[in-house]
Amino acid sequence: MDYGYSGMLKNNLFKSAVPEAGLTLLIAKALIEDNKRDLIGNFISSNRINWKKFSQLIFYHELYPFAYSCLKKHSNYLPAKELELLERHHYACVKGLINLWGEFQKISAAFRNKNLDFIPIKGLAYLANSLYKDNAYLRPMCDLDILIKKEMLPEARKIMADLEYRENLLELNQCYWEEDNYHLPFRRAPAEDNAFNLEIHWALDYTRKKPILPDLWNRIYRYETEGTDLCLLSPEDSLFCLALHQRRFGKILCLKNACDTARLLKNNPALDWGYIIKAARSGDMRASVYFILAQAKLLFDIEIGHSMIDELRVPRYKKMILKRHILENILNPGPNFTHEENLKLLFLKSHFLLYDNLIEPVRMILNIPREQFAKFYGLRAYGRKAAFLYNLRYLIFIPLFIFNLFLGMFRKKEKALI
Repeated sequence: MDYGYSGMLKNNLFKSAVPEAGLTLLIAKALIEDNKRDLIGNFISSNRINWKKFSQLIFYHELYPFAYSCLKKHSNYLPAKELELLERHHYACVKGLINLWGEFQKISAAFRNKNLDFIPIKGLAYLANSLYKDNAYLRPMCDLDILIKKEMLPEARKIMADLEYRENLLELNQCYWEEDNYHLPFRRAPAEDNAFNLEIHWALDYTRKKPILPDLWNRIYRYETEGTDLCLLSPEDSLFCLALHQRRFGKILCLKNACDTARLLKNNPALDWGYIIKAARSGDMRASVYFILAQAKLLFDIEIGHSMIDELRVPRYKKMILKRHILENILNPGPNFTHEENLKLLFLKSHFLLYDNLIEPVRMILNIPREQFAKFYGLRAYGRKAAFLYNLRYLIFIPLFIFNLFLGMFRKKEKALI
């Protein structure tokens, strides 16, 4: 499998990165392989780290809890303020995850009492099946996500009401959540503790013309942890869950998500690649799957067979663009990388790369629900300004996107000349 950039990837990956990004990537690699921790001290002593910029990157990539466990024995190199910030968020994350797991066990018991099948997904699934083993409580997540069959939604609503959860519609219409979305958010805010947020999903992605993973429920398996009997996605469907989440999520290059893929592949060396390739083709998810596999290979040296990747049939030009997209933005993020406007532009670029054709992402943007349009531009969903701009989106979007694309290219060239 020719990923290009061969010299950079074999021995010069960290040399090619700005020091802050190199350290962030090394911490991510240590989450996949413990022996990488031993390299951290030498890296810090050999490079001039801008610790403020490092903090921005480590929080963007959502690796701050694990960063503290890696860096605390090298505390003499860190400013006291930065170390204290990492320590505070480290313990807050551990406490939060313990509370979330306790809350999930109550929800799980309530669903089992009603004989209603559900599947924990995303971060909750990784906590449940010990994807990160001894580091399970260092993988951040902010809410609970479960998957049910859509026809079970009325009964699931009753269960949540009995547990004192309320639908958290975020001032949006009910029909938006049920007709234009694939999940429904709930919230419980006990007076004595932090609020709990839960999302009940009935699909892993927005409704599309082609069905996605129609055999998913037939492929689940049973798993017992701490006396709790759970249904979990198969490793192959978990891979698709990761790919689809990456495609929708604003922080498209977040290393936490790349670590999820690398851990999944490392823990499941005997994946059913025939199923993965068939489902990726039939559901038009080839580019999305290739993207997360490329991240695992490029950043974490996870071995993936050449023939398996070739059978995804991703065009060669798109492979090269995706690889460049990953390496340039992760290894050499610009000084304003974490600014909201830059992240929006990065997401738009990624949006077009992670679909198998150009028509689908364009159609999705032009047919975007008003609520999502307003959220992207920071507008009130049902305000007059949002309504006016939403009605003009066919005239606004394409020229605006082209302008931002060329502006980003100009800034990159200008930076290279400095």
